[in-house]
Amino acid sequence: AEGPDPEVASALDDAAEIAESRGAPAVAAELSELAQRLTPIQDTDAVRARAVASSERLFAAGDLDRAIARMGDVAADAPPGWKKAEVLLRLGRFQWNDIRSVRGILDRALREVSDASPPILRINLHRAMGWLELVGGDLRLASSQLDDALALAEATGNRVEIALNLVAKAYLGFFMGHPSATTWIWRAVS
Repeated sequence: AEGPDPEVASALDDAAEIAESRGAPAVAAELSELAQRLTPIQDTDAVRARAVASSERLFAAGDLDRAIARMGDVAADAPPGWKKAEVLLRLGRFQWNDIRSVRGILDRALREVSDASPPILRINLHRAMGWLELVGGDLRLASSQLDDALALAEATGNRVEIALNLVAKAYLGFFMGHPSATTWIWRAVS
């Protein structure tokens, strides 16, 4: 291709998935980058999706600095609202070992969401904040965030998300000395 070409970009997406499935995330990231470059610039959702895919694959390949830089660029260019929050959540996962940075990133993400945002995003953001506060030592704030995540998950009826949030609450409950922690585990298993 000599310029933007949606068909070639789509073929590169397919090739990236194959490379990833064969355990070559660095090659998959490179193919995603090529697909992004060949995506018509006016197709902003496709450009962003391919940049996110490239970042995720760089992260899987262990190229943390490039993954963070690329996802940071995507976050900066993302439109306000839930799409920006989704990218910020991913960026926070990349920087998980730096609690101060992650807290700022997740706080920004939470400010971008509203009741109209996809429920799964809101669930994942509250659960991530719960884990962050657990690690950071504010168990009451962690409990509040995990309660919000569980309530949202229960409202959707998504059994996997309910189970994940019950496990998180059980983990926190153990640290807080709640006898109900075991009950949450059994409920998650069921």
